[in-house]
This record gives sequence, structure tokens and C-alpha cells, in this order.
Amino acid sequence: MTPAPQANHELDSLIDEITVDCYDEYEQLTAFQTAFENDATLPCPGTVIGEHVEVLSVYGEDDHHELIATVQRDGRQYDVALLDIDNINADADTSRLIAAYRRWLRALSHLHLNSYVRRWVGFRWCGRESFSCWCFRRGEGMMGVVAEAESDVSEQVDPPSAVRERAEAFTAEVLAEAMGHPVQIVNGGLYVRGLLEEGARKSIEPIVARLGGDADYQSMQQFLADSPWDPVRVIKATVERVAPAIDVEAWVLDDTGFPKDGKHSPGVKRQYSGTLGKIGNCQVGVSLHAVGSKGTVPLGWALYLPEEWCNDVERRRKAKIPAEIVFQTKPVLGVDLAVRASRWRVRKAPVLGDSAYGDNTELRDRLHNEGLQYVLSVSPETTVFSAGTNFISPEHRTGPGRRSIHPRPDREPESLSTLIARRGEKQLKTVTFRDGPNGMYLKSRFMFVRVRAAHHWRAHDGRWGKTEEIPPREEWLIAEWPKGKPQPTDYWISNLPASTKPGRLARLARLRWKIELDYRQLKGQLGLDHYEGRSWLGWYHHTALVTAAHGFMTLERLRPP
Repeated sequence: MTPAPQANHELDSLIDEITVDCYDEYEQLTAFQTAFENDATLPCPGTVIGEHVEVLSVYGEDDHHELIATVQRDGRQYDVALLDIDNINADADTSRLIAAYRRWLRALSHLHLNSYVRRWVGFRWCGRESFSCWCFRRGEGMMGVVAEAESDVSEQVDPPSAVRERAEAFTAEVLAEAMGHPVQIVNGGLYVRGLLEEGARKSIEPIVARLGGDADYQSMQQFLADSPWDPVRVIKATVERVAPAIDVEAWVLDDTGFPKDGKHSPGVKRQYSGTLGKIGNCQVGVSLHAVGSKGTVPLGWALYLPEEWCNDVERRRKAKIPAEIVFQTKPVLGVDLAVRASRWRVRKAPVLGDSAYGDNTELRDRLHNEGLQYVLSVSPETTVFSAGTNFISPEHRTGPGRRSIHPRPDREPESLSTLIARRGEKQLKTVTFRDGPNGMYLKSRFMFVRVRAAHHWRAHDGRWGKTEEIPPREEWLIAEWPKGKPQPTDYWISNLPASTKPGRLARLARLRWKIELDYRQLKGQLGLDHYEGRSWLGWYHHTALVTAAHGFMTLERLRPP
């Protein structure tokens, strides 16, 4: 495991100078790219796994989670991770810039973030031929695990055969929890191997082609689309092996788009997708992820089925959608995932989510009733009763007419934005907390107020709606109001205990960004959105096997050198 970098004030100052005003790791990476473009003197010589190269340029792309160098060897150009280049003979300024970048990236490694610190030779890029892959063609073929280096010494690489053996053992172990037939376990192991191996597409046809004679297309297609094995049991087996290793801090609920060209994949329609950033033809999958200081692991997947699909008998038949599947909103799908995971042997943690989930009061109520904590983003229009509200029981009276026995508030509820504005900036607290992929201590201004949600109060007739909790439970309202902003930028509601410290509330409120790293790795490296089949069960089988591959990668990355 990579230890935390020791203090180096010169490099730390340079990192701060480069990444100033950057909100997250992607902006910081872009800032380093700009610094190399403006300040680095290239070309210069270096070595990659003992081979002499000329470093021509440094660039970054959205699909890459670190800076890439274009290098030249024997007249041919290759793309390779900048961190893989040793013995770079550059001028003083360029050397300092490289050292600062390596120090910044090692800080990410210390936090064990999947998309950055897990480095596989078999997962290199193919815009041009990967130099690392070229070097390792002399090896056995599948993949090599590259351990993080502490300095400029060459990195040590496990033999590809050793990595394959560990992958096969892990896969067989988790698949055996769901599959009773040897052919299922063999096909499942081959499919996970295909997901782990290098390749632009991770759908059945290219996977079978890459596996050569080891896999049969028809058998693999039947295994994925129709074979009666339970994908939930594969995910559960993976989670119960991976979660204890990553120091789980929170569960993050979100959804992601699966772009499609046709109209026959189950659930596909023109709908909004955050992945596309617009309305497009896609499926939408709801997912829950455990995130921790050392990594992440998906806890479950649910395919959103729009109402027109639910009511279309013919399309349901062709997609083999079970009769018991009915329309459910994304929040309902999400809370079902959380409740299911809470029954497993995995540490419970506060559920995080954006306002699409936090504004759903039924979701919050169900999480609370199931004994699950949450820190959920909500809209500023959300109404609450302030801490000073008294709930007074009505006086007993006789005579005709309907009488309420429930206590009533002595004031009307107010929106979150109104409440925070009324309290004013003098009530803000500056909180220091760890955030972001490099684990830096950040400061921001927050307000923490105890409130009671007002969604069950019918103000128009002065009565409560259908609820057993009267008065409503007391909860935290968290508002972030950065310095220089005219008003708060974010609001959260949380049922964490009243004794919870502000630093933990702030960190949990800001922790949801980690799921974006998960989606990038699951899609960019493991082909989460590459499934091309038209089977309802096939989609769930594919996402379960992607979860198993992701789990192996996480445990492999955490192996001590």
C-alpha cells in the first residue's frame, strides 16, 4: 500500500499554485495539463520499462484519468502514462513540474481512488499503439499489474500469469454463490476475463473474438441473456468481499445513462440523461455504491422501465420482461437497492444523493423507517419548520364536526432559502474538512440548523397528511454558503444524530462526487454501457459481471507490493 507522501514544501507550494481555484480532481488534472503546455521544455529523453524513449509532448483527455505522454522509440510514436516514464532528463523547471505532478498523483494513490491509482498494463490506450502493451508482448498476454512507485525507480510488475490466476480464483469464488452448473461458471469466468482484458468494446462479440478459441459465441450469448442465475447473488458475493477492504464511509445513490441507437433494448426511449447532458435515446440505470477512503464498490443496479414500456405487451414480450415488473420511479428503485443492501454483511453508511432523490419525501421517510441514515441534497424551495416551532395539542371540545387529535404547529413552515436568509451570514460557521481526491483539507462556510420537515403538513386546511410521525422528526438542515456568493449554493437534509460534528456533516454532504469516478471506470474501462443485447435479464447479468470485474480490480490494487 502506498504511504502518504512526506512533507515537501517546495513541491506542495507548486501544486497549490497550479491547482488554485480548482474544485475537483478533473479541474486539477486539467490545470497540470495546462502547466505542461505552457512551462515544460520538450522533447527530452527518458526510459519506459528500461527502453530509451524521447518524450515529445504531454496531454490529457476525458477518458484518461492521468496525464499521457507521447513518446518516440525507433522512429515510432506511442502513448504512455507520464507516471510510467523514468529517468527523465529535463531542465530544472520541467523536472520540478514532473515531480509536482507525481506527488499530486501519489496523494490520490494514498486515498486509493479507483480511477487513478489502479494501473494495468492491459488497460492502456489505443489511439496509437500503447508502448507499455508493446513492451509486454514479450510476456504471457493477459495483463500485468503495475505497483505504484515511490520515486523514479522502475516499477515492479507481477507476471501476467499470476494476475490471471488471482482473477480466475476470485471470479470462480463469487460466481459459485449464484451458479450451480459448471458451464455457467466457465462462461462467467470467461466473460469477466473479457471485461478485464484490453479492448475498445466490451460487448459479447468482441469479447469472444479476443478470447480466441476459449469462448463459444452461442453459449456465451445464452449464458448472458437467458441462463437462470441470480445476478444479485453475484453482486452480494462481490460486495461482501470488497467492502471490508475499502473503509466504507457512505452509500451513494445515483443514475446513469446507457446511450442506444435503436428502440428495442428494454427501457430505451428519448429521455433526459445526465451522461449525455441532454435528452437522448437511452436506457437509464439506477445504482447504489459504497464509497470509502480506499475505493468503491457498486451495491446494486436497477433498470428504469418507463410507463410506456410497462404498458406495451409486445415490447415486454420481445425483451423478456417478467410479468411482475411494474412501473417504479427512480427514487423507489433506489431505496429498494439501499434496503436490500442493508440486509447484507456490509457496513451500513449514510445514503447520499442529489436532489432528484433528496426531494422525494417518500424515499427519505422509508430510509429513516428502515433504520438507514442519509445526507440528501434538496431544493431550496423545500419547506421546513424552524427549531423554535412549538407543536400544540388541540383543546378537547364537544359537539358535531371533525376533530383533530394531532398537535399543530404554532407557525407556518418556510422554505430553506427563506430560513437561511432570515438567519443571515452571521450564523455561518467556517468548517475545515477533508474533501476531494487528494484528501486536502478544505474550508467553506456552512450553516447547520435543526429543523422538522413540513411535507406532511397541509397548510391549506391546517391538517396533517397521511403520516404516523407527528410532530415530524427533527433533522439537520445543512447549507453551504461560500464566501463571496450572494446566497447559499447547496442545501442538504440529514437524519444523522443531533450530536454529529459539523466536520462530518460537511464531508458527507460533499462526498457524492466519488460516484463520478466509479462511473468513469465502470464505463471507460469495463464496458458497463457496452451491453448490446435486448434482454431484460441480460442487462442485469452484464452489470453484475461488470461489478465482479470491478471488485477484483479494487482488491488487486489494494494488495501490498
